[in-house]
Amino acid sequence: MAQGKWPLGEDYIYLGKEIDRLQEEIIRRWSKLNAPPVPDGMPRTPGTADPTGNSVSAIMDLENLLYKKIDLYTLARRRAEEVISSLPARERLLLRLRYFEGLNWRQISFRIHYDEDHCRRIHREIMKKLPPEDQIYDA
Repeated sequence: MAQGKWPLGEDYIYLGKEIDRLQEEIIRRWSKLNAPPVPDGMPRTPGTADPTGNSVSAIMDLENLLYKKIDLYTLARRRAEEVISSLPARERLLLRLRYFEGLNWRQISFRIHYDEDHCRRIHREIMKKLPPEDQIYDA
């Protein structure tokens, strides 16, 4: 694998961020839906649009998307764990801290008691050992 970022780890990070954003949007929409309506004094006629029903439908669509993202997130984590399972403990820890916990190099160096540059060197060496991305996703 080329030096740089780990595609499988990056997928995991971005899926996690997408899940967080979807959850926030769902909460925002539910809270907006639960807010008391502002009376505008206008009569409602039969056959007009149902804003509450439309809002609930949109929330349900977001929830379905959220469940799909959670499934992909779980699969990405499982695949990543399979890939790193054969690595030495120190390297597994570094990848877990970087990609699963989302720590930066300073935080990682503090946790594993190495200099930041040394952590980056270890990461580069790990990236050379890992299988190419197409082999990971074909598994």
